[in-house]
Amino acid sequence: MGSTGVPVGPTVILRYTYDVCASNWGVTAIEIGPTVTILNNVLIVLIFLTSILLTLTILMHKGQGGGLSDMFGGGISSSAGSSGVAERNLNRITMGTLFIWLVCIVGYALLAKYGR
Repeated sequence: MGSTGVPVGPTVILRYTYDVCASNWGVTAIEIGPTVTILNNVLIVLIFLTSILLTLTILMHKGQGGGLSDMFGGGISSSAGSSGVAERNLNRITMGTLFIWLVCIVGYALLAKYGR
């Protein structure tokens, strides 16, 4: 507490309510602010978009034979598939999308656990 009685630093304020029926004190959930709700919605949209992009980039990889990429049209075309640069760029895009997806998943899990 500061000299004015106002809490200093990050604090979580719990709101206590009195349950008349059971005659005991209960703790309600931490109230959700608009920032948490907006962040929650943004993370859900990012997870959705990166999931689709990740699926598409994985399916675009050159097939090693008999996999899903061969089932859906053989992956990238043979002219682009023979180029090592195109395959490396596709690997970079896939790994970047995977990293964004993982960060969003971990952020959403932390927000679900501690943000409410």
